[in-house]
Amino acid sequence: MDNEQYRGQRKVVAHIPSNETISTTVGKLIIGLSEKRGEPEFKTGLEVVDKGLFGLHRKMLTVLAARAGQGKTSMACNMAFHLADSGTKVAMASLEMARENIVTKLFCAENKVDTFRFMIGAITKEEKNRLEVFKKAVEKLPLRIIDDFCFTQDEIYTLFDHLDFKPDVFIVDHLQHIRSTNRLSDRENLTEYLRFLKETSMRHNIAVVVLSQVNREGDEKPTLKNLKGTGAIEEMADHVLFLSLTEKSSQFGSIKDTVSEASVEIAKNRLGPKGYFLLHFNGSHGKFHNIEKYMTEPDKAEIESR
Repeated sequence: MDNEQYRGQRKVVAHIPSNETISTTVGKLIIGLSEKRGEPEFKTGLEVVDKGLFGLHRKMLTVLAARAGQGKTSMACNMAFHLADSGTKVAMASLEMARENIVTKLFCAENKVDTFRFMIGAITKEEKNRLEVFKKAVEKLPLRIIDDFCFTQDEIYTLFDHLDFKPDVFIVDHLQHIRSTNRLSDRENLTEYLRFLKETSMRHNIAVVVLSQVNREGDEKPTLKNLKGTGAIEEMADHVLFLSLTEKSSQFGSIKDTVSEASVEIAKNRLGPKGYFLLHFNGSHGKFHNIEKYMTEPDKAEIESR
């Protein structure tokens, strides 16, 4: 096939490479270093991200993975609110929960309100007053929750044309709820969707966080091979975090806080070290708290032996 015939079978795309010189790129790195000043650009409030990964990064894809019911949506909400409250523009696409439920999580986590009592309308008068204060506080918060969109690549593409601002951080919860629009298998569809998210992070110069479920395989700690649906998660992600709750203690119906120990493993870190962080998770409020502990290899062995 000659070159003319070959070109005739290919579509012309609007996006073209920048063709910048290596010297120009180095100049950008120099400017970037001077601007960082030892602090991440996008701090989430969680040490596992802010210290372990040096925050979230533009043009990078971070995967937060956990089995069902381990708090990954709560962690994403915690990060989203902290980022937005610090002035970072955040868009969160919830493919599993309604917008009202996500906002409930945000309110309860930030105001120490029991989510179950909120759901059944049994909160106190003082807590209702906090909700009014919260409403005013978030009026100008640069955070958008989308619950009826982003199930397909085309919808994500359209979203970025219609948001009232371009986000700096884009969060998708979660990968296994995407919708197939073609004849691809589930595995192929997940792979293409993930590839598009990676391309989106690079093209729009934003940080992308996607939540993912982990296959259940006994009581073993999840590893990269347990990521549900596609091996592309391990291949394309710049960072992979595994969240798991341990030593959970609760009493149903009690107002007393439900506090668990949570371990977060940095299983993949393209530009840095891997390791474990230990957090506390208040299940009643849906809030993660730092406890100033980075786990060493002996700590890791102890966690894995439980």
